[in-house]
Amino acid sequence: MGPVEWVLGHTAAPALDAFPWDEMLRRFAQALRATLLGHPGVLPLFFTRPAVTPQTLRAVERGLRVLTEAGFALGRALDMINALNIFVVGHAMAEVGTAGLDRRGDPGSAAALAQLDFSDLPLVVAAARQVQGVDDEARFHFGVDALLRGFAQGLAPAAG
Repeated sequence: MGPVEWVLGHTAAPALDAFPWDEMLRRFAQALRATLLGHPGVLPLFFTRPAVTPQTLRAVERGLRVLTEAGFALGRALDMINALNIFVVGHAMAEVGTAGLDRRGDPGSAAALAQLDFSDLPLVVAAARQVQGVDDEARFHFGVDALLRGFAQGLAPAAG
């Protein structure tokens, strides 16, 4: 079993199928992020080595089943899984990649941006001053919530 398959096997558990579609996706996203942050060396592999194995395909099948049974078209359901995966992996890569930068106050960190000339870039500087100390987990949950709200727009209204 390769490392990408191992990560997906630890996050796309069959038990998630018991939840409504949005909670299933939320829990999957949380589990994937936690696993990736715990094993950051596997992150680059997610973008360079697709894990198309019987185990990962069964996980996708389960996710597609939950989403199509909830009323999403099959193509849209696949797009949702893809978008969520890309967001989670990208967010985890950003967290791992910028952790040291923020601690040291290197260029690009909120602390460094907050020191720029306010008259030249007032909104950038004000935003940097506001976000110092904002945790990545809160931003992650904001992003997942935004995706789920957007996905919900694709559901047909219930008959009745």
